[in-house]
Amino acid sequence: MKKEKKEKIKKPKKQGVRFTTFLLAFLDICAVCGILAMYGPFSYVRDWYVTTAMGTGTHRYLAQIFYSNDSIVRILAANSIESVDEDTDTGKVVIGSWKDDGNYASIYEEQILKKDFPEQEYKIIEIKENKYKGYLVAIYDPSRVTLYTAKDINKHGNFATDIAKDSKAQVLINGSAFGRHSGKLVPHGTTIMGGKIISKGRTRSNAGIIGFTNDDVLVLCKDTKENLNKYNFRDAVYFGPFFIVNGKESYTKGQAGGLQPRTAIGQRKDGIVLFLVIDGRSSSNGIGATYADLTKIFMRYGAYNAANMDGGGSTSLVVEGKLMNNPCGYGSCSPGYTQRYIPNAWVFK
Repeated sequence: MKKEKKEKIKKPKKQGVRFTTFLLAFLDICAVCGILAMYGPFSYVRDWYVTTAMGTGTHRYLAQIFYSNDSIVRILAANSIESVDEDTDTGKVVIGSWKDDGNYASIYEEQILKKDFPEQEYKIIEIKENKYKGYLVAIYDPSRVTLYTAKDINKHGNFATDIAKDSKAQVLINGSAFGRHSGKLVPHGTTIMGGKIISKGRTRSNAGIIGFTNDDVLVLCKDTKENLNKYNFRDAVYFGPFFIVNGKESYTKGQAGGLQPRTAIGQRKDGIVLFLVIDGRSSSNGIGATYADLTKIFMRYGAYNAANMDGGGSTSLVVEGKLMNNPCGYGSCSPGYTQRYIPNAWVFK
């Protein structure tokens, strides 16, 4: 009699935790971390998110999705800048009084005053910090810094590189903030070019006139008829906030302005003009700078007066026809076609 073969009973294999379980757990953790970051007891991420979103011209809805208007107002109040309540004292700025005698108060002073060759007309200094990168340009003759308007301002404006080409600029940074009206780019506040008021746009809080007098002094003041008559501007735009007035720093709380690409302009007491451009919104060039960051940079390099220009996607630096920075115009920060149309620019030529 044949023995019947016993069938081997296969033991069920231990099944590992399924991928979907891991995924759901991961998403749960992310959700909890997100809720804690946005609504928890620690304010850093919340403040960064709201100030950065509200500091843009077109993406404020990103903050409004998560927070009420009252919450946004409260967060912005805790992360704000209080500009010095003074107008520029032009008598304290002595044009051309700088000299390089080999004695420098700091490494920053040396970077400004020590030319690479005797005939050097401007000097580019790289700015590198943990969260941002950019350029400071020292311009030794302020009489050659003027405002130039985009030739297509009544259509859509122009790219910074096109304005540089049209104006024959050696160095260019973008200028005014602006709005759009009936197909035109309309700069905010008062714009002056060649001693004439060429436009009047809407005003905003914490801003004012930023411009050069006929004596080549950079003046920061309120946008009033009295000031326009008093200072005899040859070229000026309207924006802000002011970072330094008469050598005094503005008071900055928290992450005022958020982390953004930035453009700013300043002048030392010896007349040297400072163009500052900081990149942002990029893994390679950093996430951007706050108002306090720009104030710190200007103080390092001896600015007596300094103020904010339009930033974000407008931020542009063109040197000898070449775009030096990496603008984030029209929602793209990838190299290539990323410039934004702008209404005007500060040029050195």
